[in-house]
Amino acid sequence: MKAKSLFDIFLALLTISFAGCNYDNENKKIETKRTVIAGVVHNFSEEAANVLVINYCDPLSDEHQFAQSPIETAGCFHTEHEYVFPQNLTIRFANRFLNIFVFPGDSLFINIDANEISYNIANVVEFSGKNAKLNRELFLWTTYHYSIFNSQFDENTSPSVFIESVRQDFNTAKDSIEAYAERTYMSNFMKQWAFIDHKFIAANY
Repeated sequence: MKAKSLFDIFLALLTISFAGCNYDNENKKIETKRTVIAGVVHNFSEEAANVLVINYCDPLSDEHQFAQSPIETAGCFHTEHEYVFPQNLTIRFANRFLNIFVFPGDSLFINIDANEISYNIANVVEFSGKNAKLNRELFLWTTYHYSIFNSQFDENTSPSVFIESVRQDFNTAKDSIEAYAERTYMSNFMKQWAFIDHKFIAANY
């Protein structure tokens, strides 16, 4: 849990360096902006309905997540959170994780098809609203990468061998990112995000 907290804080600071935070020069203070995440879960059954959870991943806030049952809201979900800087969030539903990325002030709408999510995830999520294109790109990359890349290390080996295996894992991931970026014309922002994401997945070990 400690490693995850440090990881979140580092990503937060790193994201600030990428995109900058909202700073009011006139009043010399950092501004927060209301960010809206909303959407609809379609085709869910009451028997198999899962609670939808949005993890804010915000190290500067005591509010960590939003949870809602689609049964209680006819599939609709809506949450608002005040953000200082751009960052990614995760949505968990039906034992699947969806990564999304928001900038302060964004309004993002997400359609999820619960009938397909267990076996056809690449085609069951649609984004609209601000930065929908970026989120679609992020969604396609993480769906592809996490499905083929599963880091596994022998924790009983020597430190030097362990570190070398982590280094090899990261180099393999870099090659995968480069190949995917060339094949799909991945944006520079998304390519950089992918490198950093896997770098700190490896660093957590």
